[in-house]
Amino acid sequence: MANIIYLQEVGKLNKSMLFDLKKNLEEKFIHLNISVDILQDKIKLKKGYFDSERGQYKAHKILNFLNIRAQTMKYFRILGVLNDDMYTKNYNFVFGLAKMNNSAALISIARLREEFYLNYGTIHRKIESYKKLEERILKEAIHELGHTFGLEHCIDTCIMQFSNNLIDTDNKPKEFCDFCRLKLKR
Repeated sequence: MANIIYLQEVGKLNKSMLFDLKKNLEEKFIHLNISVDILQDKIKLKKGYFDSERGQYKAHKILNFLNIRAQTMKYFRILGVLNDDMYTKNYNFVFGLAKMNNSAALISIARLREEFYLNYGTIHRKIESYKKLEERILKEAIHELGHTFGLEHCIDTCIMQFSNNLIDTDNKPKEFCDFCRLKLKR
């Protein structure tokens, strides 16, 4: 079985984001002999995935769907990329979600965009460049994929640091710390 991370469009997404994420992830995982590919189909979001009271998607439901798909298709890893806001039962929102040592992960781009906060009046900065958004997407993708490889949250200067907000995401590096890198190689 080839070591390929498949990127899966979930809902409606600008395809160029998937192409940029593919290129950036390949650079990060090449040393582990892992390649990245984009699945051509997209997952349509079912009504049961959306919580109309909250106006957010249920991350765990989408992740479960991705996990079943990964097992059925015998994928090494699948990373769902969602344009919309999502949450889990323990958090008001999440940038991403993955289960330890599983084949599926999911990220949401919604709150990685500063314009999300501008719309709600909770942040008063100018809208970031696409490069900044691209970096945030990459960081959250690597972080969630790290969980699928058995990595837990890390307190060192590491991509596996927990992000509670954009500042946390912006401040963490795009790299694994030495301990996590060693664990990843095993």
